[in-house]
Amino acid sequence: MNMKSQVLSSQTIELERDQVSILGPKLELHDCTVISEADGRGMAFAGLRMHGGVFDQKQVLRNFHFQGVHFLRVRFMGKYIGCDFGDWEDMDRSSVSECDFHLHACTIAVC
Repeated sequence: MNMKSQVLSSQTIELERDQVSILGPKLELHDCTVISEADGRGMAFAGLRMHGGVFDQKQVLRNFHFQGVHFLRVRFMGKYIGCDFGDWEDMDRSSVSECDFHLHACTIAVC
């Protein structure tokens, strides 16, 4: 799946196992639900802005860097181990703000 150059509201997006899903560039999700069964090899973010909504990771996601995505007021569900959210060097590239996390051994870069 490749989603780009759209603005979606109140939609459900499913990232399937054994399939590569690319979100972006210029993709905006407003109050959407992302249900992911993908592992780190099956997801790529290339300019996603997610405002509100839920990111529900159905299987454990390990050591993944959410790079190229901006999360604002997103609720994260599921298990994330050793994942990085945001970007320490360039907030224009990736950011996370006002989100609800329940994480294990992850890094969040917040300004």
